[in-house]
Amino acid sequence: MKLKLLFGILMFQSVLAQAQEIFTDSFAGQGAPFSLHTINDELYVGLFDVNANNVAYIQKVPFNDPTNKITVAEATSGIGFIKLAYDETSNILIGGTPSSLYKINLNDALPIQTEAFNDTSVDAQLGLILSNSTLYFVRDNTILKYSLNDTEYTETEVFENDNQIIIGEIYNDELYFFERTENGSNLTLYKIDITASSPTPVLVSNMEGYNFGFAQDVYLKNSLLYATIESSANHSIIKFDLEDALPVTPELVVTPDNAPLGITSYESNLYYITGTQKIFFIEDPELLNTNEFKKENSIVYPNPVVNDRLYIRSRSSDNFQLIDINGKIVLQGTHNREAITLHNINSGVYFLKLFNRDGEVLETQKVIKK
Repeated sequence: MKLKLLFGILMFQSVLAQAQEIFTDSFAGQGAPFSLHTINDELYVGLFDVNANNVAYIQKVPFNDPTNKITVAEATSGIGFIKLAYDETSNILIGGTPSSLYKINLNDALPIQTEAFNDTSVDAQLGLILSNSTLYFVRDNTILKYSLNDTEYTETEVFENDNQIIIGEIYNDELYFFERTENGSNLTLYKIDITASSPTPVLVSNMEGYNFGFAQDVYLKNSLLYATIESSANHSIIKFDLEDALPVTPELVVTPDNAPLGITSYESNLYYITGTQKIFFIEDPELLNTNEFKKENSIVYPNPVVNDRLYIRSRSSDNFQLIDINGKIVLQGTHNREAITLHNINSGVYFLKLFNRDGEVLETQKVIKK
């Protein structure tokens, strides 16, 4: 994607869908948020310079005080930080511009002055992944890596592809990336084993319904892979459960009116940018799926139950019964993507029975209501 298109996206305004809410609009007049990353209880924001000052900024805002902006780092790059990646072990944040990489040591006093450390141009717009102190990035349809522990900057080739690559995240030693044809007519999700000397791509998803456009950002939480898709046909934020059988079918999260850019999460909310000077959020309870009971066909979350709402995700089950420890049915009905409300259910341990269309019990799971 050309940079002039990115400028157009950032300056375009529209009315957002009702499901979206504004987290903060405090960046108005300063810079356009482009990239997001969650570190502890703070949201780090890479800003796109709209004032022609040739300075890129990273600011942070506490999730409980979104008007309190703190400048973390700045660099003379001529455009802005369009990607952020973080290494928890070293407390190092990597900021990527369209051509350069910047290392920001968050142990230093703020604001941090930083300089580019890469010798050769990179395209950070095609993704940055930081895993186990190793940075993965893209140049000329090739995935490269660099160790933050190296005293000198040295690149190693990981995988070369015929078509454009947009790298996403690493899950269980497998790197997920989107392949995009030259004219953008086909967008496909693949994965490679980063422990292999010559990795072979494995098809993850044909992107049914979302296979045209550009993956602006990718975000991983537990086994859920989120992607922001800019498309002339239909902008969207979608997700994949990487534990599902291949090929995985993408699930629509939200359809913003503007092209979605950076994305991250905090607790049960997704936070994202749509090319304006605002940051939006939408609730996705599946983000709380850290202690879920995963069976062959069903996922029940969150468990323990949060905010009196329980979700059941199942391919084979339509109906449920919630039974207390005395064997009494306290709730029953048909489940779908909507939450089951447990507001009138007392705290305690329960057993959730899932039934198929013929009334046969498929499985029983223990549920805790606090």
